[in-house]
Amino acid sequence: MGFLFEKPQKYNKHESFKQQEIYLLHSIHRPFFVETLIAIFLNDKFIRPYGGDIIVEWLVYCFVRIFIPEKYKLLPLYVFIFSVLIEISQYFKLVEVLGLQGNPILRTMIGNTFNWNDIWCYAVGCILIAIGSYIYKNNNFSKKKY
Repeated sequence: MGFLFEKPQKYNKHESFKQQEIYLLHSIHRPFFVETLIAIFLNDKFIRPYGGDIIVEWLVYCFVRIFIPEKYKLLPLYVFIFSVLIEISQYFKLVEVLGLQGNPILRTMIGNTFNWNDIWCYAVGCILIAIGSYIYKNNNFSKKKY
């Protein structure tokens, strides 16, 4: 179990604040905008049900990184576990248990339909996040070149 609680890599305070700004930009603007466009304009049988679930992992990951700017190698795994717990809550009809059927925002955020395919999409999203983080770290994109 020790691998689940790895020691984070520390940033200096200035770099940490810059990282928070970057993740704030990425978590609010890009994925949220794309998710909104998918929800409003797409009514297909692939991108809306599957692409949206993959992108939401990016949204959750970036949102968490706003508050936890240190690098955690296993953060994509933690995001995946969180998403699976939300999906399990849909299986047990948490929205109905809490009496939130009349609240469209919370009903949409929690969801009300369990689907195994959603869990597969969450896994793909988190794997893509882990691969992207690895590439970013190992290609020195994070270091200024000027």
